[in-house]
Amino acid sequence: MNRNCYYFVEGSCEKILINALKENPALLTAGKVTVLNVVQSKIKLLF
Repeated sequence: MNRNCYYFVEGSCEKILINALKENPALLTAGKVTVLNVVQSKIKLLF
């Protein structure tokens, strides 16, 4: 089964954290990390 995971984070610190957690498959599944500040920008559909 092919699952696409998207991780939306607020800043660069959270991006680093998610990338570190993705290194251990038991913690998070692989996916794309996108920095998104919803206060400053609108959400665009990625799929």
